[in-house]
Amino acid sequence: MELFVRLAEAVGFGFKAYSWLIIAAFILSWIDADPSNPMVRFVYRATMPLWHWIQDRVPRTIAPLAPLLALEAADYGEIFFPGIIRSVGGLVVGQLALNDAILNSGIYALLGLTVVGRSMIFFLMILCLFYFVFTLVKPGQNNHLVRSVVWMIDPFLTPLQRLLPRAKVDLSPIVLGIGLYLAFHFTISLGFDLQGQLFL
Repeated sequence: MELFVRLAEAVGFGFKAYSWLIIAAFILSWIDADPSNPMVRFVYRATMPLWHWIQDRVPRTIAPLAPLLALEAADYGEIFFPGIIRSVGGLVVGQLALNDAILNSGIYALLGLTVVGRSMIFFLMILCLFYFVFTLVKPGQNNHLVRSVVWMIDPFLTPLQRLLPRAKVDLSPIVLGIGLYLAFHFTISLGFDLQGQLFL
């Protein structure tokens, strides 16, 4: 079983390292890094194929979010694939029956979804905070950061803005932020519950 555990740890580390490469690629693209730099070329070659693959398969409206979707895919893989390896290992060495191994794999799959959900919720919480600050300081609409934040958070705020009463301060990011905060803690609690049900 130790061999399977070590293999699972190595696979998990590989996905973690790839997650950091995706983050590095996003930062490099944001600051317009020199593409002829060897390190920049390496990061782009390692991450851009996945970005383009995702962009070709999602609706155009969310295609610009390909880096975020790629990061979430890597985060899911970091949980799911090591979990599958542990479950198979437990089955091979006789620590788990077939039904238990299948159930264990399913729990890892759900656990991966909670990690992805928690990351997405946290990302939206950050966008809410930025948007609320923007409503107070009123920066120029031509600012790239402002336009990016508004574009990403607007689909979640617009329905709330229609329901909430008009006020001097836009209440929609506050209401959305509170809802996201509660959802964030729910995913944390759910993750702990799932971890407690794992066999291996």
